[in-house]
Amino acid sequence: MSDEPNWLEFFEDRERLWADYYLDFAEQNVQRDREAYDRLEEESGNLLRVGDWLAEHNDAESILSLATALWQKSDFLRTRGYLQRGLPLLEQACQAAQDKGDVEAEFNWLEALAHVHQVNGDPVFAQPLYEQAFMLAQASDAPTLKAHAQLGLGQLFMDMGDLDKAVTWLKQALQTCREVGAHEYEIEVITNLGNALSLQGEFNTAIAYLEQELPSAQSRQDRRGEAELHHALGFTAALAEDWSQAIIHFDAATNIAQEIGDRFREIRGLHNLGEALLAVGNIQKSVTILEEAVERQEAIDDIITKTYTHFYLAKAYRALHALDDCLTQLEQTYPFRQVPVSAALAAEAEWIKAEIYLEQGNVTLAKTALQDILNLTPEHIDDIRNQAKLLLDSLEHG
Repeated sequence: MSDEPNWLEFFEDRERLWADYYLDFAEQNVQRDREAYDRLEEESGNLLRVGDWLAEHNDAESILSLATALWQKSDFLRTRGYLQRGLPLLEQACQAAQDKGDVEAEFNWLEALAHVHQVNGDPVFAQPLYEQAFMLAQASDAPTLKAHAQLGLGQLFMDMGDLDKAVTWLKQALQTCREVGAHEYEIEVITNLGNALSLQGEFNTAIAYLEQELPSAQSRQDRRGEAELHHALGFTAALAEDWSQAIIHFDAATNIAQEIGDRFREIRGLHNLGEALLAVGNIQKSVTILEEAVERQEAIDDIITKTYTHFYLAKAYRALHALDDCLTQLEQTYPFRQVPVSAALAAEAEWIKAEIYLEQGNVTLAKTALQDILNLTPEHIDDIRNQAKLLLDSLEHG
């Protein structure tokens, strides 16, 4: 028998110790505060690599423990904007739950995956996940799963533009939450319901729902919920073009998110605040806020907010007649054109470019931008398509 050490076992033991260390590290930092988020972020590379190692070794139990710590308990992946980078871990957790035959866990990870695709502007990927999760919830005796599933479908239909269905599902989710006393989860339902009602033009009804919930969140010291409610109130005010109220609520939401270390919501708040300031004509302050948002967005995986922030910063630069800066920001929206919800924005960006090129006397580039509008814009967005076609015909035929 050889006395040579078994190097394979040696390295496997070291890797197991390494994985166990980071599993314990994740569990020890599930507190939802800035300090814990900072510690998790510092070791985020190792934590995600551990997930891959656990998947390679088919350690379903440990995968579920790690994903639960980073998503459900701490909310780290969401609050620090690791949605795209964390997607493989969520997929691994979903597979692990299926392998174990744990229906409730499978539901939770299907919903998590659907949420990430929804935030990334991919409703085509989100829809079957939400529907699959709903079927599992229907077969389960757990009422909270049903509320989660109803919320997911409400969010999905809102993103798809079917607001009547969205409101119906969200009201059902709210009723279920109140029946089972899920007060913390109730805020997420109400903020989405407020958003859907606002998109329908039911501003007073939306405000009533949202303002009624604020004292409850404050009494429970639910700062995250309070930030969400202020953000939804700002969204409602912006749709109603009550920009002074929008600025107040977006500023409050941003400050709370910064206080609790929620970078994802803080940066979205900065974007919305900058957009509201642009709407009231406070251009220089809008530029300052939006520039800060652009700089800080480098750390997060939020493709939708990045797209819109570059676009509104471009509009602010245009208002300052900083045309080169405007064009630079518009170019930054180019990689995001594949996102369905950005189609109208991409077309408007090309329209602004066409106007600037014509001001600069560059007819060739203006024609290219107008042709891009015709190539990019869906048939149902006919106003800008018609304008682009008329202007392009005019430029080509004099």
